[in-house]
Amino acid sequence: ISLKKVHAKLNQFYKKDNFIKILPINSLLSTNDVINTNYCYISVCKSKYKNRIIILSAIDNLIKGGAGQAVQNLNYYFGYNEKKGFV
Repeated sequence: ISLKKVHAKLNQFYKKDNFIKILPINSLLSTNDVINTNYCYISVCKSKYKNRIIILSAIDNLIKGGAGQAVQNLNYYFGYNEKKGFV
């Protein structure tokens, strides 16, 4: 499967998710990109080895971790907008 197809499938799968962002192909990322946010950034990169693709992801473990998940679940449970309570 090609790098572009994997990228396209990820975009298609996560297109309705508010807190998941698929970055352009070969984008480097770090936790600094998502610090103090509830976002998960995903990047698809080519490898120096044939027939291999590298998929990178980054989250802020405190916000996207337990605290962010609790707020997100509360919003789902009570039927609020998923983004309510996040800056």
